[in-house]
Amino acid sequence: MRALTLKTQLFILTTISLGVCLLAWNLSQLESGNTWMLLALTAGASISLILKVEGSTSRSHYNISFLIYAFSFALLGLERTVLIILVSNLIDWAWHKYAWYIQLFNISTYMIAINAAGLVLALINPNQHLYSLEAVLGTLAAIGAFTLINHFLVGLVIWLARGEPFSKSGVFDLFPLILDFTLLGMGVVAAIVWLANPYAMILALLPLYLIYSTLRVPALERQSELDPKTGLYNARYFEHALQNELNRANRFDRPLTIVMADLDLLRNINNTYGHLAGDQVLIGVANILVKSVRDYDIVVRFGGEEYAILMPETTPEEAFPRVEAIRETIEKTEFIVPTSATPIRITMSFGIAGRTGFDQKPSDIVHNADAALYYAKLKGRNGTYLYSDEGFVGLHEESKATVPAGEHKPQYREPEQRYTYPVSTLRQPPTVVQPQVQPEITEAETHTRAAESKPRPRWMVNAYIAGLAVTALFILSIADMSVSRMDWAGLGLFAMIVLLTEWLSIDIYARNTAVSTSAAPMLAGALLFGPPGALVLSLLFAGVALVKYRSPFNRFIFNFSNQYIAA
Repeated sequence: MRALTLKTQLFILTTISLGVCLLAWNLSQLESGNTWMLLALTAGASISLILKVEGSTSRSHYNISFLIYAFSFALLGLERTVLIILVSNLIDWAWHKYAWYIQLFNISTYMIAINAAGLVLALINPNQHLYSLEAVLGTLAAIGAFTLINHFLVGLVIWLARGEPFSKSGVFDLFPLILDFTLLGMGVVAAIVWLANPYAMILALLPLYLIYSTLRVPALERQSELDPKTGLYNARYFEHALQNELNRANRFDRPLTIVMADLDLLRNINNTYGHLAGDQVLIGVANILVKSVRDYDIVVRFGGEEYAILMPETTPEEAFPRVEAIRETIEKTEFIVPTSATPIRITMSFGIAGRTGFDQKPSDIVHNADAALYYAKLKGRNGTYLYSDEGFVGLHEESKATVPAGEHKPQYREPEQRYTYPVSTLRQPPTVVQPQVQPEITEAETHTRAAESKPRPRWMVNAYIAGLAVTALFILSIADMSVSRMDWAGLGLFAMIVLLTEWLSIDIYARNTAVSTSAAPMLAGALLFGPPGALVLSLLFAGVALVKYRSPFNRFIFNFSNQYIAA
């Protein structure tokens, strides 16, 4: 904690003090009872914290403990929920061994957020009933207050400790907000289901596995933006970040600089000491680049020996001495590799270019920095050159404007080729293709393979669809289709849900095939409204698919029959 700034320390200690006071007050109001449920919920929350999933950054995590906290909050009240939060987080602390102030801060933020949620709920729903409009509105407001306060406190300490604003730390990104809000809402729904029928909890908790799997998506998305060898961002992320930063720079007319860098003669190291030695150099240079730039600068590896640095709020002239310092550091660094008895050294060439106007595209700036880098290579490598309209500017005045910048631009490859650099092929050894002798195929095997690949006759497919249609009509003829007591408003609501979910379905690899959640409202509609509901919703489902994909009429018959039989 001593490494933190004074403001950060004061904020953390103030938050902890307030959290401890609220905790002491809540525990003083705690009454005995529901011991077994308290133990079960505490164990579940502890396990979910231990099995947390890495989030969109290496410092963020997701888990389903909020569902358990909300379930306890709705069913057992504020005081017992506070006890569950305390014990589960202490167990998580013992398991993961965080710094003491980090976990105390986390517990305190929960104390502040849950007490604020309790106050909001008491103001909107003072009777604490779960089966009223006030209960729904109060619950929505309470879980909203918990989510926003918790994220605000966490984002504030990140801003104070690491200088990352809310936009960079991601605490107010849509996904984490919606995720926490949804988990809290599911916890309240589970509590209502428990009061109605405890055995129905099996149905209420079925989506947990799907949710837990979904929590891995942000980490997977982050990994897709990283170079697996060095841990730096890749060209795909750079292209997106550059576009965003250039838009911001144009909006506020602020400077922006791009640095292109290339290791000099890395191929010689690979040929002399092996590719493992080259990998050690690539990783070592990446670490130097990251340590030498500011927190909000973005270091990227395009692949091979090529790197780039995106420097917001920086002019090329301001970037020049920083890049020169990086070049000198790399030149003086000795890299220890297992295939050499003595350390090896390497140099690096740099090209710098900046935003010069409102009409520039991202590729224009990259192209200019590429040209400066190419000029550094022509001048003997191990140098830093700045692109300007008059020429290339190096460390010495005599290099200024010796070669017009425009003469080298056509000789250098287009920046778009760098964005599509095949990183995966660089980190793998080349594949040697061995000649293979094709085995002889017998006549029987030829007929078998032809039969396996040949599509079924159309009459067979139509006969199958006709069989489904006859079955659906038979079920329809014996079903109770009485509509005298039908809740048409409710059925209309479910019809609207089926229409939206099917229209917004996600197309997958097979033609005219999609994944949607329309099966859920169709099942609920069949259970609530009986055979008439199943008929209406099945027809609507098949009709939406027919219009959306403009499919043949036999597909409409198939979709309707299939859904109606299942419903």
